[in-house]
Amino acid sequence: MTRQNLPSINQFVGEKFEDYDLVEEIGRGNIGVVYKAYNKSIDFTAACKIIPLKNLNSDWEIEIKKVGKLDGIPQIAQYKMHKAQFFGNVPYVCILWEYVPGENLRDYIKKKPNAITIEIIKVILDQILQAFRVMRHRKISHNDYMKEIS
Repeated sequence: MTRQNLPSINQFVGEKFEDYDLVEEIGRGNIGVVYKAYNKSIDFTAACKIIPLKNLNSDWEIEIKKVGKLDGIPQIAQYKMHKAQFFGNVPYVCILWEYVPGENLRDYIKKKPNAITIEIIKVILDQILQAFRVMRHRKISHNDYMKEIS
């Protein structure tokens, strides 16, 4: 999938989603962008993924159901809520997630390619495998469609 229909960088800074102010764009993928979002009334920061509705397939909410089954798993960013919202006259889906501060792995590797040691790879792999074990136990597959594992 290509990066179609995405807003310009930081286009939504200063906008609101529910009670959250969109503070800064912190990530960008193939179908959407992620903003650091701050709720002043409860002094709480979250991540808000904003996806143009036309970038989603008809059964996109299946992924939300799968993440809900992984509630409380430390290796998985926790889902908070989602809702459709217009920015201007364009419909988007906004998904609120747990905010995990720090640099993402892709950027870290770009900045410090020699810092990735076997020990770091082992830690990352262990975290991934723990998440997959929980997914298997809860009968969730890792793909784009809801599929129960027998």
